[in-house]
Amino acid sequence: MISATHQPRLLRTVDSAAWNGTLDVLAVQSDDGATTVLRVVNVLPVPAAANMTVYGLPCAGPASVAAVELYDSSGAGLAAVNPPAQPDLVSPQAGANVAFEVASASFVYMFRPFSFTTLTIQCDDK
Repeated sequence: MISATHQPRLLRTVDSAAWNGTLDVLAVQSDDGATTVLRVVNVLPVPAAANMTVYGLPCAGPASVAAVELYDSSGAGLAAVNPPAQPDLVSPQAGANVAFEVASASFVYMFRPFSFTTLTIQCDDK
């Protein structure tokens, strides 16, 4: 998940008081700014909603967001393992569809409990 979304520029992130104790966020961007990737860890055993805003996108038109999530689908939490009979129990899955508003450069995402999520924002005109 990380190598597939590598980008060379590290971006500054600003924590929100609404989710500061729940989510850890890292943001990276392509040299031309057309692709931004957010890597988010939800450290709690409950879902967490966050309003994410990405400043400085050079999109002249629409942008799309692709989400990939790594989480335990069995409900075992951090004790989850991939047994031989279920090798994909804890594995990357396509995330929820995201409605990205270019005008406000923001979207809302619900992060699963104990999850790692990559959100790739791509300018559709680049």
